[in-house]
Amino acid sequence: AALATYELLAADGETASDRAEALWNLAAVARELRNEAREQSALRDLIVSYPSHDRALEALNSATPAGAAERAYVLFRHRANADATSAYQPLAADANPVVSGDAHYYLGILAERAGDPGQALNEYGAAVAALSGTSSPLLGDAHWDRGLVFEASGRLDEAELDFAAVADVAPGHANAAEGLFRAGLIRYRQGLPADATTLWSRYVQVAGSEASRAEFWLAQAALAQGDFFAQTQHLQAAVDSGPLSYYGLRARAVLDQEAPDDDPPAAEAGVPDWVALEAWLVAKYGAEDQAKWQSFAATPAWLRGQELLDAALFAPAFNEIAPLADAAGDPWVRYRIARAMYEAGRVRLAARAAQPLIGGAADAPDALYALVYPARFADQANTAADIEGVSPFLLLALVRQESFFDETAVSSVGALGLTQVMPATAAEIAADLEIADFKDGDLLDPKTSLRFGAHYLAEQLEGFGGNVHAALAAYNGGPGNAGRWADASAGDPDLLLEAIDFSETRLYVEVVLQNYAIYLYTYGNADHASLPLP
Repeated sequence: AALATYELLAADGETASDRAEALWNLAAVARELRNEAREQSALRDLIVSYPSHDRALEALNSATPAGAAERAYVLFRHRANADATSAYQPLAADANPVVSGDAHYYLGILAERAGDPGQALNEYGAAVAALSGTSSPLLGDAHWDRGLVFEASGRLDEAELDFAAVADVAPGHANAAEGLFRAGLIRYRQGLPADATTLWSRYVQVAGSEASRAEFWLAQAALAQGDFFAQTQHLQAAVDSGPLSYYGLRARAVLDQEAPDDDPPAAEAGVPDWVALEAWLVAKYGAEDQAKWQSFAATPAWLRGQELLDAALFAPAFNEIAPLADAAGDPWVRYRIARAMYEAGRVRLAARAAQPLIGGAADAPDALYALVYPARFADQANTAADIEGVSPFLLLALVRQESFFDETAVSSVGALGLTQVMPATAAEIAADLEIADFKDGDLLDPKTSLRFGAHYLAEQLEGFGGNVHAALAAYNGGPGNAGRWADASAGDPDLLLEAIDFSETRLYVEVVLQNYAIYLYTYGNADHASLPLP
């Protein structure tokens, strides 16, 4: 019976970890039943299908089910670097080019882990040579990783060739499009805008959701070549393909030759204009079919969500209502969900329901933007921003990304409150502000969190000479890293964004600045959303 139960769990467990654990237990039961074949089969499945699970490493020592490549890969995934290197070295001499090439690729990563970029380049080169002409998915990886090492070593011409090669040898690779972009950026920074244009013209064909980024940089290359007509065309294409994206907002500012104005001193937030929003919905989607909302409002999940909200059980309520907000197809139902959640103080759920109504367009009414980009705690944010000398709109944009206005938010690494300040950083801020009785739990108070977040943001802005990109990069990725990225960008904020090599930080800076532009439009004096920079 236990064996049958673990068989089911191994096939249908809710998570990969559950399925891996079931295989481990299945092998143990099979061993008790002296069913060696089933034990070996379960251990092989564990090693091959879940190499990163702790049990996979144990399985290597429990029996001998693993092939040499599978064994080496498990050791690699568990960062048993010396053992993994020893396991891959004989495989690198295998007569099969795929086995050999894959082994060289992993030996390249292991060399990087050991701090030996020269050996890493040798191994990646051997991997490229062995895998060329094969269908191994690691051929694109080998070009990409070798390009990164070349770039870090200052060998930019070789890096450009490798980055561009990813799209040639593995057009379906996850980094195929990004390789073309990075190759173009290298040429652009080398003062070769015509070469950059060639690469970015290929990039725009495969950029998909990144089309506005491709068009924005094609505009920069056109400007560098003095082709102002092409620059205008590409800027307009960037706006058209993503008007509310970072690059669409930047393109709009460049296209209109906008210079940044001083932000208003305060964000004046009020209740969304429901009448105006409903009039827009009628004009765009037609009159509301009230029967659809009545039917939706009677569903068990919605009723459970309402009861959980009434009981102040906000996390379970979110889990009930969020899927409903995601699945709602009728725009009027979305509106009703969003309005109900806004009026219940659940601004994150309101925004989640209302976001698709904007649809990436720039012509939605202010009331809809106020739902998707709420200004909760605006008074406290205005006060903190005024004391610390930062923009209240930038502070609200940061809070939207950090915690989405959940004052009780606690991250997986221990950051707390609206502005997600780490306790160690908060202790330093408390000392700066001469707050003697500060406790970590104080960060869950909105006033305190906003003041501490504004203070830390102001420090970063001052440290980086007012460079908002660098300050936000420092807020998320640390001042030391931000300094490295700022140095690499030579003072160009757009290049600084591209220089950020932490994917989380890069996205963070992009999204906060996107939020910032939309907050200024929604609550400030801007008559359209754009992102002018000094």
